[in-house]
Amino acid sequence: MKKIFIILLFAISLFVSCGKEITILPSETVLTKEQLEEQHQQYFEKLVANEEGWFLHIAGEERQDSVMLHLIFKSDHSVSVKSTTRENMDFATSRFRIYGDYNSLLKFEEASVFSLMQYKENAPIQFIIDNFTENLAHLRRADGYNDNVMLLTPFDAEQQLAFEEKQDSVYDLLEYEAAFAVTKGLFVNMLEEDFDSGADKRRFNVFNIGDYGFHWTNIDTITSKITFEFVPPYTPLNPSYVKYQNTYSYEFFPGGMKFTPAIAYGTLEIDKILFDTYDSQAKQLIVTEAGNVTEPVTFGYSNQEAFYYAGITTLFSKEYFTPASASHTMTAPQPVVGYFSGRYADLASQARLALNEGLANSQFSVILRVNNSGSGGGTMIQIYSNAANIMFKCDFVTEGKNVLKIKNLGETPTGTPGANYTPAKREIARQYLYDTFCGEEGFYIQPLMDKVPDGGGTYAINLLNPDNSEDQIKFYIGNNTGTPSLSSYYEQYTR
Repeated sequence: MKKIFIILLFAISLFVSCGKEITILPSETVLTKEQLEEQHQQYFEKLVANEEGWFLHIAGEERQDSVMLHLIFKSDHSVSVKSTTRENMDFATSRFRIYGDYNSLLKFEEASVFSLMQYKENAPIQFIIDNFTENLAHLRRADGYNDNVMLLTPFDAEQQLAFEEKQDSVYDLLEYEAAFAVTKGLFVNMLEEDFDSGADKRRFNVFNIGDYGFHWTNIDTITSKITFEFVPPYTPLNPSYVKYQNTYSYEFFPGGMKFTPAIAYGTLEIDKILFDTYDSQAKQLIVTEAGNVTEPVTFGYSNQEAFYYAGITTLFSKEYFTPASASHTMTAPQPVVGYFSGRYADLASQARLALNEGLANSQFSVILRVNNSGSGGGTMIQIYSNAANIMFKCDFVTEGKNVLKIKNLGETPTGTPGANYTPAKREIARQYLYDTFCGEEGFYIQPLMDKVPDGGGTYAINLLNPDNSEDQIKFYIGNNTGTPSLSSYYEQYTR
């Protein structure tokens, strides 16, 4: 018997030593359906009883900043919600309910800031109310995403201050973004300028700073890069200069844009520009500040070239050149293609046909004589054609850096007209010259670096209409001997 008892004890000890460890869980209080309904109602009444509302911090993804919420629950199951999200800075009304078969769930209906936060930040729209003492509720996400506890507390003065500070930071951000969008929009308006007609178009993309000249090209809005072609002020006394292209990164900020690296040449340094308006008539951004520049800045489009050629107007100065019969001339032949364009081409074609009585392929040239020694002397403008060779005295008036105006066109020809001259042809010639060259707007003088093969291999200039990008006339510079000649003076601009 004793032996059997020992064996039994051994078996029991062996069984216990080989068995698994058993964890005994505490019993969980399970509410009946009636008790749950009563709890739902108690929580509902507590939420509604606090007329000042409740304060809640809520976040979705861990990396997201928490959002502050001010919630005022009403007995009709509506809830006024104001948050620190940009979409819900003022109170908005939504719906809520408390329900559940196993515990009390606080759910906000879909049309609320909660549904927006769920979409944007993976925030919850339904909470488990773990515990709700008189002035404090412990909430957890009902979707099981995490077990973080969020506290629902009465909204008080301290929380009001924190709430307002957070909202102020959001308002500042919204203001920044709005200003940023306006600035970027102005720049985009410039880039997307729609030139509908010749009068509306501009020849050049310019970024002018006083006497410094830039052309801008190759703007890449994807990589935010812009290329500037730069030519510093040119003077005949110091003809050496550096012309270069450089590409810069740019970025917007409210009110302007920053360049990296800074645009630098000599003492010029532009790390940023400020602008607040795009002038759709002038086709230019109104730049109010540009680095260390104190002179006016033009950024946009212009019919005038950005590059500044000091002394170019001297080409039309009779005081500079010694009187000569043929040396100081500039000729625009027609019908050679490319010398007249736009309205000027139409006027020249009409005058050529009228002067030559409809003769096809007839000769027609306009010659500017800077300081003629014959035919009465002085400055004059000449029409040379098959039918007549007619010259009228006039004044070449230069203004600013590169503007030419032709004024005081003579009423009658000077010198001896050609053999086929008639008073009627005089009127045709004078009216053509007046309509083409005597406008109050004058011309921009644009030196061309390439020689003109069909002009005897000489240099050329364009006279550009300031008001219409399609209207211009090309003159090649006479290469007859003379001291000093127009060509030798002009060569300074081609080195």
